[in-house]
Amino acid sequence: MELTQRLDELEEKINQLIIQLKNLKIENNELKEKNLDLQRMMADKEKTINDLTRYREKEDQIRTKIESILIKLKDFTDINSSLL
Repeated sequence: MELTQRLDELEEKINQLIIQLKNLKIENNELKEKNLDLQRMMADKEKTINDLTRYREKEDQIRTKIESILIKLKDFTDINSSLL
């Protein structure tokens, strides 16, 4: 094999490697962006879960207060009825 032919083959292989590297770089950048999107989605999901937890806690507090008020109202009504 002639030296110039061998050099041409090496040059072609190098060019193919460069193309592959460029494609890998593009793919890597796309994966980084997808990763950032997934991280944002996870953060939003965690915030939503935290918001729901706080909402349920407040709902439970309100329910407990309402039950207490209803019991007091019933007691008041019972006392008032017994006086009549």
